[in-house]
Amino acid sequence: MAKIEDIFIDLQKNKKKWLQSKKGSEFEDKFESACKKKGFTREIKEDYKEELKKIKEFVLDDLRENKIENIFNSRPEMIDMFITQPFGSQNYPDFLVFTKQYIIPIEIKYSSENATKPMWNGNLPKANGIYIFGSYKKGDVTFFRGIDILNNNDRKKLLNFWKQEREHYQNFKKELQKDVNFENEYGFDVYIRETYTQNKQINKEAIIDFFANVKKNELENKVIEFLKGEENE
Repeated sequence: MAKIEDIFIDLQKNKKKWLQSKKGSEFEDKFESACKKKGFTREIKEDYKEELKKIKEFVLDDLRENKIENIFNSRPEMIDMFITQPFGSQNYPDFLVFTKQYIIPIEIKYSSENATKPMWNGNLPKANGIYIFGSYKKGDVTFFRGIDILNNNDRKKLLNFWKQEREHYQNFKKELQKDVNFENEYGFDVYIRETYTQNKQINKEAIIDFFANVKKNELENKVIEFLKGEENE
């Protein structure tokens, strides 16, 4: 049986080897090669459209802490395999790894510059996702679970902010459409871009450097133990 945790153990012990990748695409190729070497087979997402539809809700659930069960494990071809970019090249996750018991989402955040924290853009780290973050110029790479860097109580509050903003935006547009004094001959509109970032404005003690983080090894070990644990369940 292929062991996905072996890849993360190697990533933890042989970081210089992994950091030979200058671009994110190169790092993803290296991760894919590691999966194959450990016994996982790459499958084409187009061949599994119906299966991906069935699990999409669980994979993309921001708050789901529980592991995603491999409901297809009665089919040998859906064990010890992986699919890259299952929901599109710009969408989470980069890899879906299918073990005998579970389906594991893995997202890679890799920078060719001196980044010390990932770019989250419009997505918070999902609770049950595993994230790999590396910086070529910083010469470091680490990994962690979403739930270990953002608890669900905090996650809900951050998600709720944008939910309220979307509602406010829709009400604002409806009001302007009814406003007889708003001519808007050239169609000007407001644009909301939902993004998340990390800074110390709300919490002055916040950890925003993932490489200098004193909990880095602890976070990495939690991922490895999480993946080891799935074999024994």
